[in-house]
Amino acid sequence: MKIMGPIISSSYLIISLLTSLVMPVAATEVTKVSLNAVNVGAVIDKVSNAYGGEYLTNADNLTIKESYKRTMVGQSETPEILNLRKIDRTAIVDFTTNRAQVTQSIKQREITFFMRRIFNQGLFYNINLLDNTYGQPVPANRQTISGFAMLLNDIGVAKLLTENIATAKLLSEMTIEAVPFHGISFTLPNGEQLTIYINKESGFIKRTLRQHPSVGLIRTEFSHVVHSKHFSYAKETESFFNNELAMVVINREVTLNTALPNKFANVKQYQQRNKDLYPSKMTVRQLSDNVYLVGKAAVHSLFIVNGNNVIGGESYAGIVERFDALKKHLAKPLQLTYLVVTHHHSDHLSGVHELAPLSTNIVTVKAHSQEIINRMPAEFDKKRLVFVDSEMPLNNNIANNTAVKVFDIATAHSSHNLILFIPAEKLVYAADYYRSSNEAEDIVGFTDLVNFRQAIDKLDIQAEKFASVHGIRLLTYQQLIDATDNYLKFNCLQFTYICQGENHPNY
Repeated sequence: MKIMGPIISSSYLIISLLTSLVMPVAATEVTKVSLNAVNVGAVIDKVSNAYGGEYLTNADNLTIKESYKRTMVGQSETPEILNLRKIDRTAIVDFTTNRAQVTQSIKQREITFFMRRIFNQGLFYNINLLDNTYGQPVPANRQTISGFAMLLNDIGVAKLLTENIATAKLLSEMTIEAVPFHGISFTLPNGEQLTIYINKESGFIKRTLRQHPSVGLIRTEFSHVVHSKHFSYAKETESFFNNELAMVVINREVTLNTALPNKFANVKQYQQRNKDLYPSKMTVRQLSDNVYLVGKAAVHSLFIVNGNNVIGGESYAGIVERFDALKKHLAKPLQLTYLVVTHHHSDHLSGVHELAPLSTNIVTVKAHSQEIINRMPAEFDKKRLVFVDSEMPLNNNIANNTAVKVFDIATAHSSHNLILFIPAEKLVYAADYYRSSNEAEDIVGFTDLVNFRQAIDKLDIQAEKFASVHGIRLLTYQQLIDATDNYLKFNCLQFTYICQGENHPNY
């Protein structure tokens, strides 16, 4: 007969048995609670000792240099392909001053992002290393900046456990690969619950589980533990989103109590950007007599109006809300007759299902039709899909001066990408080829912006200005020329680790 759960050691069982013979039932229950509390502390002590003991718990700072690959679900050049993005990252957390700095490059096919996140004095700064600028800093906690790096590392999880020990609860044991493991859950600084499984013999963390609001259950597995003079950590990590492999660490180096960089978590070397062009409230921006750019934050749809008929572009989530904002702005009933889906990427299809209850015809290419159908209810009429083959006019009884042409261009970003061209305005509307988040920001060239310019030039449409899904600033053709003609690769000399995979010293 089991008097206590399997988490209680044999010595505690003997004490409990003897005590129960001479104590009333109520006292016995108190003893069980006390013993359970002791075991939580004992398990946490075992974890702490496995990863460095006081050397970890009293550490001044932690530095993690790692490279990992992450799946790009719904973001590949075709729906059939699954691409991986590579992240090279250096995360530094200073526990003595509660500051953090994460510098990383994200390489995903046609573009590489270089960024730095800083947490200092309760504020989060998101820095673009291409132009050394940042937007409006926002209140945050340290986990906002360094949380993912800590959670992807077993030594980081161990440190988080010791910092949040008051919330720790002992769970049932689990057997993994025929080895018994303790279970503990505790609360992270952002309020999320993290469950960890600890090898009963060694104290090392094998697995963590947490529920993410967007991707669901995240399971992370740690292996290949290495030992330095004072501490230990796992060299290999795999994470799964709902049992689908999501990321794999390919290289990692962890150090404790190293000399911090001279400008660690310092934002004085960067410049805050000018007026933000990602409006927080829904805005209707009139570009010409019948052309409107409508949206908020970094997502905007284009609408071309003639009478009560409207042609729209972009099926990002909130398309109906953006169309309703246009109707309210014009104060008249409107019919969304056509909606052009720019491309098949999951974020750009995130609102296409909103069109199902409407009578809107959905303009796409045959190669992307199944991705759209998969997001529609079973009763959706597939005849509402209109396919573009190279190019297509969408006049829709609209006056000649506001006629629309749809072109299918191919770049590294997407093998099919629909752009809208309004000849009377010499205006092109496109997705993902440039961003302009503030009024003074230079348009930064990158490889696929060059592809985009080349595709536009081949069309011979004499475009003079460009509107984007992302942001409300218009780009002129001259700015497109300047950005692509003067395209320079990022200078990585001061960020050698995040560029370690490149042969050219100035990449």
